[in-house]
Formats: sequence, structure tokens, C-alpha cells
Amino acid sequence: MANLNDISQQEQSTPPASFPQVTEDEVANTISSLPNKKAPGPDGIPNELIRLLKPLFIPILANLYNLCFTQGQYPIEWKEAQTVIIREAAKDDYANPNAYGPIALLNT
Repeated sequence: MANLNDISQQEQSTPPASFPQVTEDEVANTISSLPNKKAPGPDGIPNELIRLLKPLFIPILANLYNLCFTQGQYPIEWKEAQTVIIREAAKDDYANPNAYGPIALLNT
């Protein structure tokens, strides 16, 4: 993981804008459409767990999203990513750095 201690931490705030309210139906549809068998982000929570606990998450997430929109602030964890290096398929020489590529794992 990168050491970013030398970068000053400034709290960023997005000015509130006018957005339509996020509905519980929209949250339910989004959770239902999460893909299976994808690597989780830094929080370690897989999509399958979110889908399993969907009835619990729907009202919580709808309220959280609406609060974020009205306040113009978002959890810092939503901006975190974990970059991992994977081997690209069908490369002739895995000793060559070009045979690998980065992917960013984001929290769902």
C-alpha cells in the first residue's frame, strides 16, 4: 500500500446540488444487479453478502445516499481502491512486465 503521509489531508466537500431522492426500489434493483464472483474491494465485503442481506441494506443505503446528496459529503471509504496486478491471458513470456496489468478493486 502506498504511504501518503506526506500529503496534507484536506476535507473535501461537494456543494449540495439538487438531485431526485434515491428510492428503495432503485437500491433494491442495483443490489440485485451486482455481479457474482467478483473480487471485493478494500472493505472485503463480497457482492454475494450484500445480496444476501439485501432486506437489511435497502433502507440503510437509500437513506445514506440521500443524506450524501443533500449534505454534499461522502464517506472517505467510497474513494478507496486497492490496485492489484494480474497476469494477462495468453502471453508468451510471464517474465516480461508487459504480461501483467493492473486492476483497481473498489468497495461496492
